[in-house]
Amino acid sequence: AELGLPLICASRASYLEGTDSLRPDNALGARMATEYLIRQGHQHIAWLGGSGASLTRAERIGGYCATLLQYGLPFKPEWIIECEESQKAAAEATTQLLQRHQRLTAIIAANATTALGGYFALLRSGRTLGQGAVDSYYAQQMALVGFSDEPQANLSDPPLTFICSPAREMGRAAAARILLRLSAPETASQHMILTPSLIGGDRVR
Repeated sequence: AELGLPLICASRASYLEGTDSLRPDNALGARMATEYLIRQGHQHIAWLGGSGASLTRAERIGGYCATLLQYGLPFKPEWIIECEESQKAAAEATTQLLQRHQRLTAIIAANATTALGGYFALLRSGRTLGQGAVDSYYAQQMALVGFSDEPQANLSDPPLTFICSPAREMGRAAAARILLRLSAPETASQHMILTPSLIGGDRVR
């Protein structure tokens, strides 16, 4: 502010007065992921990853929990697992989750790294990756949905399903906002929220 430089917080929320922010609708993304799994027939859905200090994680878990309650499905705190953002940590957390809660049929992963760690853990456990919940417990089949800034569905076979934030759109909007701020410094601050999309699972929306 002392130097008169414009500042935009992109991809994260900002509570700084007079600062623009541009971020995805995290709660909506989590609702989309949870509802997608519910429509596939899943009723025992876990949450994997993220830091307890993360506002993004809190917003997403809020959407996840709200959707479970909306559909009258069970919500258990022990199904929400915190872990470091690494494939190794996610794989270990997934293994422990499956050992403790064997009736789980679906997992929502906090990000792409966590999703891939969970994916490898599922393979090592002898489970297969699928979408529908029909006989998934007895067939040892699991569904997995992750969050990502870019489409990553082609990284596994069968492909993973991701909730994707429009990263390029966010970058363009941030740049346009910076240019506006430079040309018109007195412009009022703006908080912009972008809609995520579901990619994979035989659909893009």
